[in-house]
Amino acid sequence: MANIVFHTELEIHLDVTAVNSGDPEMLRRWTVLYHLDKTDSANGIRVADRGLRCAGVWEQAGVTAWMHLRETRDATKPSTSTRKTRPGTPRP
Repeated sequence: MANIVFHTELEIHLDVTAVNSGDPEMLRRWTVLYHLDKTDSANGIRVADRGLRCAGVWEQAGVTAWMHLRETRDATKPSTSTRKTRPGTPRP
């Protein structure tokens, strides 16, 4: 559950662990979401406004954690990073 990302507009989940394991459906989702995230980044859209949020441990803890996607230098292991918002705190 720790590596699950949810895209709020497309309403799809991405299991980053499954991406790293080579799951074909998750790899397709990764490709789409990674492209959208990179395009949003290039257009200056803030992480909190890109629609990717943690659907794993942070969600279970009641914390909104906005995500961005990245690849390591060897481009084989996608990973995620978070921006956290405490419950009751408006989005930045």
